[in-house]
Amino acid sequence: MENPSAYKFSFTALSLKIRETIQLAQKIKEHQLSLNDLSPKDMSDSRGATSKRKFQEMIRRLQQFSVEELDLLADGNPEQQKQLCLLGFARYYRFFYDFVTEVMLEKTMVFDYELTDRDINSFISRKSIDHIELESLAESTRKKVVQVLWKVLEQSGLINSVDGRRIIPPFLDDRVERLIRKSNPNDLKIFLFTEDKIKLT
Repeated sequence: MENPSAYKFSFTALSLKIRETIQLAQKIKEHQLSLNDLSPKDMSDSRGATSKRKFQEMIRRLQQFSVEELDLLADGNPEQQKQLCLLGFARYYRFFYDFVTEVMLEKTMVFDYELTDRDINSFISRKSIDHIELESLAESTRKKVVQVLWKVLEQSGLINSVDGRRIIPPFLDDRVERLIRKSNPNDLKIFLFTEDKIKLT
């Protein structure tokens, strides 16, 4: 059985995959399916065994949504859909969630918008104390984890680019914000909301 508190690094197999995530959500809604009804062939880039692994990752992300969030993922505008893809990704991959909400959020609170290699290395060193799964990563895997982390931050719009790594606090869509407040207000930290801003209604 999966340990919900353990860090999962399977996101190295694929990054944010906005288009594919939306396609699966639309298929669910249009054909009134459950997640269990989907299969790897429902992904547009299905290519054998590798795609089965990617498909499982996509399903795990979709499992993070409420029914209303999943509906908006299927029918929303591109900005809403991108923000929801980030939400599902961060909810499932706690390593990513913690980096955004502990490192990036804290930096923005002191008006520091530049991410550095030192930020991610310090974060990994600190988290390794409580997460033995970090300690056991091969050096090549660790490099891949960091590489994909930057990529997802860029794809989601939380940083300007992989090379620039300047934090861009997002303008969270009102409807997305309402749904997050309904399901779990603390998840607003993924979009760099401070505690004070989360308490505002």
